[in-house]
Amino acid sequence: MSEMFGMIPHTMLSYLTKEPMSKHTTFGVGGNAEYFIRVSNTNELLQIINYCREDKLGLRYYVLGSGSNVLFSDPFNGMVIKLEGEFNNVSVDGQTVVAGAGAQLGLVVRKAAENGLTGFEFASAIPGTVGGAVSGNAGTKDEWISGVLQSVSAVLKDGSQQTFQRSEMQFAYRTCAIEDGTCFTKAVFGLKTGVKNNILQKIKDFALKKSLSQPLGTKNAGSIFKNPAGAFAGQLIEQAGLKGFSVGGARISYMHANFIENENSARAADILALIEIVKDKVFEKFNIKLETEIKIVE
Repeated sequence: MSEMFGMIPHTMLSYLTKEPMSKHTTFGVGGNAEYFIRVSNTNELLQIINYCREDKLGLRYYVLGSGSNVLFSDPFNGMVIKLEGEFNNVSVDGQTVVAGAGAQLGLVVRKAAENGLTGFEFASAIPGTVGGAVSGNAGTKDEWISGVLQSVSAVLKDGSQQTFQRSEMQFAYRTCAIEDGTCFTKAVFGLKTGVKNNILQKIKDFALKKSLSQPLGTKNAGSIFKNPAGAFAGQLIEQAGLKGFSVGGARISYMHANFIENENSARAADILALIEIVKDKVFEKFNIKLETEIKIVE
């Protein structure tokens, strides 16, 4: 159980200590964060990052959105910063959508559709928030965030602020070249005018496809591994005979082998062990090294 610890010096910001990260991730696992704080705007975020940077021990931090693509080990010795408030805002101006880094992708999809804008429908099949999606260049096999992003604003680990244009970010498969410790605050997307009914139908099609192929309603963190060149991670894992394989309370999904489910009060250690087994078995059978897509925070 978490408990109020106190105030950040020279601010009005209070934080929790020993906050269970199982409460803040879609996996529903993870040990306690040494410190946990909620921030509502960029000014508060700046105060916290500067506090962590100036701490005599150099307090490390991790910025958290919806916790849908992350696994915390046991425990996290640092400050977890949860984006809320203005970071959840989404606005539309003509063909431009401005979204806070903490906004759910589904909200951005709906706002775009309501305004007759097309180009973002693919994201309806992706859990998570804007900041994480930009950082990991989230997308489907055919469309990515980088295809519609115009720019992103950020707070750097030295406490400065900067806006990056898409051309500066060197996007690649599930990654971009922005320095670790950078916290995105908002993103600007450029979309196109479309026919509202067609947009809504496309969203429905993505939702149906997702419901038929992914284990919705279970505790999972989305795709665990990146697809290697010329192959699909899920197929490799299934062909290695690992569908349904479990360690402790963690199990490889019967529906999609690139998903690990918290089936029965799994621990982070169970999931990490299962990830290593998958890597070993796939390499042994196919001589392919799988890389994790989820962020593992230790």
